[in-house]
Amino acid sequence: MNRICRWIMASMALGGVAWLWLGLGYAVADAAEAEPSTELELRVLTYNIHHAEGTDGVIDYARLARMIQAFEPDVVALQEVDRMTGRVERVDQIQRLAELTGMHFTFGKAMDYDGGEYGNAILSRFPLSEVRVHALPKGDGAGQEPRAAVDALVVPPANRMPPFRFVSTHLCHLRDETRLEQSEVLIRALSENADPEPIVLAGDFNARAGSASISAWISAGWRDATAPQSVIDYIWVRAADAWGVREVHTLNDRIVSDHRPVLAVLQAPPAQAAEAAAP
Repeated sequence: MNRICRWIMASMALGGVAWLWLGLGYAVADAAEAEPSTELELRVLTYNIHHAEGTDGVIDYARLARMIQAFEPDVVALQEVDRMTGRVERVDQIQRLAELTGMHFTFGKAMDYDGGEYGNAILSRFPLSEVRVHALPKGDGAGQEPRAAVDALVVPPANRMPPFRFVSTHLCHLRDETRLEQSEVLIRALSENADPEPIVLAGDFNARAGSASISAWISAGWRDATAPQSVIDYIWVRAADAWGVREVHTLNDRIVSDHRPVLAVLQAPPAQAAEAAAP
């Protein structure tokens, strides 16, 4: 039985998460057929956690950590993360989740909020270094918020996979014109740094396939690794990096957050696979 399905059954039996609805064409429906991952695969999860508050109005870090762990991810892009804000009783949410999952972490502030900070974060099984935060255009008009991306070098063991860069971001929820401008700025930032390592980008893009902001990424040589299951939460790789996509899973949970967690199982680019296999 698939690891995610096992976790779902256990959670329902314990009353931890109820009415987890699978299906509607999402790839998780056939996840039970998936083979175990290999050493040259990367499990990438993106999840907008809504400051850990579920649709039931409860902030439950243990429940959220169990949801993340159910996917056994190597790296996780998180959005809507609070650090020490009043609305979450001054909890450093990414530190709490790192403690509960046993993962490394970093945080990128998008804005000050309610006495603390609000933004994006990364969890990783592997050490993180060279962290950068990319500020994105806010846009004009009521309700628009500062947005950002946090970008880190992930350093797996040498025999597991060579280093790669991982980016977590959250784009404007109101106007595609603003999302397009934010996308163009981030595309330039990731291109201008000219890092030699492959890049994986994930987050809440608040846009559907075919929109101007999503089309900008494709035109710039990026590939949607979660297509055709993508809704507004995406995992992107550069076409030039030649990552393969082995599986995509989306869990249609309506309790833990107002977003679904989305997982892509990537296969290492050929050059990375050869480097990792070298004696």
